[in-house]
Amino acid sequence: MNINDIAKKAGVSRTTISRVLNNRSDVDEKTREKVLKIINEAGYVANSVARNLRNKSTHKIGLLLYAYVSGVHISELHIASEYYFEIIRGITYEAERADYNIILYSSLYSEGTLDNLDKICKSGEVDGLILVGTGKMKPVIERLKQNAIPFVVANRLIHNSDVNYVGPDDEEGAYLATKHLIDMDHKRIAYISRPSDEETNTYRLEGYKRALKEAKIPYDDTLIAAASYEWGSGEQAMRALLKGENFPSAVFAFNDLLAMEAMRVCGTMGIEIPENMAIIGFDDIHSAAVSHPSLSTIKQPLFEIGAKAMEIVLALVKNEKLPPQQVVVPLAVIERESTAKK
Repeated sequence: MNINDIAKKAGVSRTTISRVLNNRSDVDEKTREKVLKIINEAGYVANSVARNLRNKSTHKIGLLLYAYVSGVHISELHIASEYYFEIIRGITYEAERADYNIILYSSLYSEGTLDNLDKICKSGEVDGLILVGTGKMKPVIERLKQNAIPFVVANRLIHNSDVNYVGPDDEEGAYLATKHLIDMDHKRIAYISRPSDEETNTYRLEGYKRALKEAKIPYDDTLIAAASYEWGSGEQAMRALLKGENFPSAVFAFNDLLAMEAMRVCGTMGIEIPENMAIIGFDDIHSAAVSHPSLSTIKQPLFEIGAKAMEIVLALVKNEKLPPQQVVVPLAVIERESTAKK
């Protein structure tokens, strides 16, 4: 029996049969049950979705790339970078091992974002969600919790919550980066940050301050320059620092992309790295190792973050009674050419 035979026997269209096979929500329950009964009696299996209907599983996980940034297309953000590619690579690797498929959703935050989340959660298209994003996540997390769908945040810690997450200790990572520069005998250490409302930036700024305080170096807010989420914002921040009266001898950047933009400014201005300016990033994306000079950075295991997030969401799908799964990944200083003793 093929799909045409099933449609004829059920007295519905091929489109309706397809909607049932894909577990769509726009089919009334009576029709769905009738179609499934015919499928079961005939032993018809069109694909992996049909095989899993009996178990109420789609064998699909949604991957939501999310950015809380207004007025900028998502393709123009640093979110479209190697950092996210490595996390996604880990997610898809683990998904393939478990015979699951990934549905990709991307969204900038807007008034309609939360309504779209409701639609995703209620569509029946996916068994769970992995949230990867930048900016404020609280509104999205709260809405996902209301929808009672299994989900994991894949690139940050959600402090003081019962949310499932896999991510780095941002405060500790920033502390390690700043301490590395201090160990290189630098005292005028600048920080190229994200906007002040970026939750991750709050913790990295605290780690930066902790390292300075430990070394008895006064905190100077003129050595802080905020970069936006757009390409080129790291160059703008670096130029602003170099125009200031308290010329830095070293820079810690929020991520590797901002650090490499800062290095590009130094190159155009004839500032030698590391002789006259030491720079360290955060993430250890592939470009950091092959840049010129090669970039010192804080390594976080991006592939492993994605793979572990997928592993957790699959466990949650199979067992909704699991306690909160909260994984803090290890970080390490990777010293390369962009930092050296003065």
